[in-house]
Amino acid sequence: MKPRACLIIEHIEGNLRECSFELATLAHTDFLRNSYDWLAIIAGCNVEQTATRFAEKTGIHVIVLHNGALAQFSGEGYCRAYASAITALAPAIVFASHTPLSCDAAPAIAVECNMEFISSVQNISFEHGTLIASRELFHGKIKEEIAINTPAVCTIMPGALPVFNRAESLGKVLVRTIDIGTISSVPGAVSRSPQSGIELSEAEVIVSAGRGVGKSEHMTHIRNLASLFARSAIGGSRAACDMGLVDYGFQIGMTGKSVAPKLYLACGISGSAQHIAGMKNSRTIVAINRDEGAPIFQIADVGVVDEIETFVPVFIDVCSQTGNQH
Repeated sequence: MKPRACLIIEHIEGNLRECSFELATLAHTDFLRNSYDWLAIIAGCNVEQTATRFAEKTGIHVIVLHNGALAQFSGEGYCRAYASAITALAPAIVFASHTPLSCDAAPAIAVECNMEFISSVQNISFEHGTLIASRELFHGKIKEEIAINTPAVCTIMPGALPVFNRAESLGKVLVRTIDIGTISSVPGAVSRSPQSGIELSEAEVIVSAGRGVGKSEHMTHIRNLASLFARSAIGGSRAACDMGLVDYGFQIGMTGKSVAPKLYLACGISGSAQHIAGMKNSRTIVAINRDEGAPIFQIADVGVVDEIETFVPVFIDVCSQTGNQH
């Protein structure tokens, strides 16, 4: 009998997240498909239709963990639900997405079920009978390979795998009502950052600021650069948002938004895997960074090694003199 592998399906109020379909790719990768019996589990309240959509698109059987207390997400409640199911199913390996929602529960699940935990995985391979998890450290400057000792829980970086939704057969859905006890934590209200100007998803050009912009005074250069383009928006990395340079509503990356503009200008952004996951599908990527070894240059179509406050004013001046505005 094959060992079992489980996927944790992520959703927000019943709306499936794309990262869950990325996880489904693992179940259809040759060396993994033939090595494990695959199941997916989803926790929530009245999410049977959500589970059915996933099963139909991926061909993976889904177990619904139903409880009225799971109508709103809470790390405590979801952890109990998943830990209960994983204890009963006894999978050799569990895959979840490396997102704020799943990371709230995945480490606790590993502890509760006495499993190893590996986070931020970007690739899974199979070498000499051993599963290998690969990930980047120090903003992409070091690649680490970890031999997975099962049982284990792995969180996979969003964007690391292609989306799968072309199953040849339909998966089945089984609903289980579970007891998770009394949840002591109370989910808070969802708040959204105020938006101004064009939406990131609608922009043809995005000028994105990173830690390398340095200080708020230098954001003038970012705004002036964006003004060269008619349908442009300003975004930022997590570091830039933490520094107060960009509002969190315009954060791009794993914990922010995913974008795919015609032109992406990365200003002072080192290029961590978390940020790249949110912008790697941009048609053309231009990186401006003083560190010539920054990982962002590995995916950039055009790279400029210079200070933001030095290069951008000169570039804008040249554009103004030649009338090259787009």
